[in-house]
Amino acid sequence: MTGSGGKVEENHGGPAAILNDRYRRYSICILLITALLLVAAAFSFAASYLPFQWLKIQIDSYARHGTADKFTVEVFEKIVLRLRITAAAMFFAAGLLYSARRKAERYVSDALASLVSFFRSLAHDIRDAAGREDWMHLCAFFIILAGAIAVRVAALSRPMHTDEAYTFNVYVSKPLYIGLTYYSAPNNHLFHTFLSHISYVLFGNHPWAIRLPALVAGILVVPASYVFIRIFYNRDAALLTAAVVAASSMLIRYSAAARGYSIICLIFLSLLALAAYLRQGGNTGAWLLFAVLSATGFYTIPIMLYPFGIVVIWLFLSIMSAQKGAGRRSSLKTLSVYTAVTLLLTLILYAPVLAVSGIKPLVANPWVVSRSWSYFAERFPPSLVSLWNYWNRDIPTALSLVLAGGFIVSLVFHRRLSPYRIPVAAVAVIWCLPVVAAQRVVPDERIWLFLLPVYIGPACAGAAFLPGLLRMKKGRFHAIVFPILAVALSFWLSWGVLHSQRADTVYDYRPVTFFLKEYLRPGDRVIDAYVEQHPSSIYYRRLYNIPDRYFSGDPASGSRILIIVDGPMKTAGGILRKKGLSAADYTDPELIRRYRFLRVYEIKRRHQGKER
Repeated sequence: MTGSGGKVEENHGGPAAILNDRYRRYSICILLITALLLVAAAFSFAASYLPFQWLKIQIDSYARHGTADKFTVEVFEKIVLRLRITAAAMFFAAGLLYSARRKAERYVSDALASLVSFFRSLAHDIRDAAGREDWMHLCAFFIILAGAIAVRVAALSRPMHTDEAYTFNVYVSKPLYIGLTYYSAPNNHLFHTFLSHISYVLFGNHPWAIRLPALVAGILVVPASYVFIRIFYNRDAALLTAAVVAASSMLIRYSAAARGYSIICLIFLSLLALAAYLRQGGNTGAWLLFAVLSATGFYTIPIMLYPFGIVVIWLFLSIMSAQKGAGRRSSLKTLSVYTAVTLLLTLILYAPVLAVSGIKPLVANPWVVSRSWSYFAERFPPSLVSLWNYWNRDIPTALSLVLAGGFIVSLVFHRRLSPYRIPVAAVAVIWCLPVVAAQRVVPDERIWLFLLPVYIGPACAGAAFLPGLLRMKKGRFHAIVFPILAVALSFWLSWGVLHSQRADTVYDYRPVTFFLKEYLRPGDRVIDAYVEQHPSSIYYRRLYNIPDRYFSGDPASGSRILIIVDGPMKTAGGILRKKGLSAADYTDPELIRRYRFLRVYEIKRRHQGKER
């Protein structure tokens, strides 16, 4: 453009300038990430020079008995080495990011823009689908969801289970620099530990607060299951799936347990729904979301290896079957890149654990170490029977058989039921069985909880397809009656779960602990003969502010001893001998409290004379 003076004016509004301005906005973001990496590296390097004695005092202050026996000089020296290696790696990563900051700025800009576009498109599709949906169907779904929330909230009143209590006592209740670095057992579901710790700090030491992250994830599993089956099958199957998932005994249990399994289940269902979009190519933002969700799953529990493998293999097979030529090669390359990004993000998230605890607790703990082939061959088949019973707990036998039949129908008629050629359930078998065989481990039933909606969904799809096989027409009557039946089914199953006695098999330490709080007096000692230092007992003792000295002090110093057992006790001789005491010095045990599973006996020194 020519001005009045004959000079050409600069075009500050051209496309290139606008694009550069947009990239420039993210330069500060890249520099901030680089600075954070440098700070983290400096912190790790400085921490490696902290004196052993000072650290020992700090760590001992959080140990139950005031002494962290496992923190020795040898352990300290290993931690120092790992901290310095971690610091060097972060320094290197910061330098690499800074040198490639221009490319990183462009990637971040494109990823965020495409992610915003993805969520806008998703919101539009949801609004459009809801606007076109039959009101009876929508009402049924929200009634089912409300019932799912109610039954899960009601389950929060269950006593703290052993694993929950151990997780809180050892990880969640500690500062994050301990909870997110100390990996002594697979109980530490790191992302859940982080969320539960935040909830604990905000709301206090209440079982419902500790369980809140698992509860939210468990509730969201219901709509996530609906969306997954609606995408992969149809709306009738999705509504039935939501009804059964909402009332599933095991999904309810782990929605009200302070563990990370409901989070894994939610992430897996979200990845499957996202995979249906990515199979056609997706965009940068959606692929980044795939990597972040997957890495979050790995950070929650390493068993994410199973669901992540299922999603990756399903995507690979779907891309191979749905695309050709350059499009297929591009999609497979993108899948490979973001699989690598997932592993890189996972490594970054686990860096604090690797620096402090090392890699051995992650890959060589007693629960994941390989067993002999004879051990595996002997125990794995019965574990599948146990898994079947686990999945069908509190479900009437007739309904279990209907679901099993529906699942078989869904596999046989998959091409007529689903718009996707590859059944997710088949991929689960293709991936999980060889991996388990290669590991030679027999996973506990709860490890496979994430697969339960993947069984229930196709089973409901097959069951909903049966009227079509029987040439039963679907009309207005079906559109009204089917939602009512789905709601009735969900409420019927939920009622059965609420009145089931299975939850009562968990030993409840609350009443006995509350009794001890009121009954104990200075000089008393308590012997827990059921399970020494039971995590649930420790949790409730701390919740009710009962000093540890009653349990950890020398029983010989107690003039009155209370013994907790899980059955009748005629003599305290055996228990006293284990504590180095003579039964002759004490009176016969007197039953002073009796609960459903536990009994409390009292004995006194004989030289005290007449009893109270």
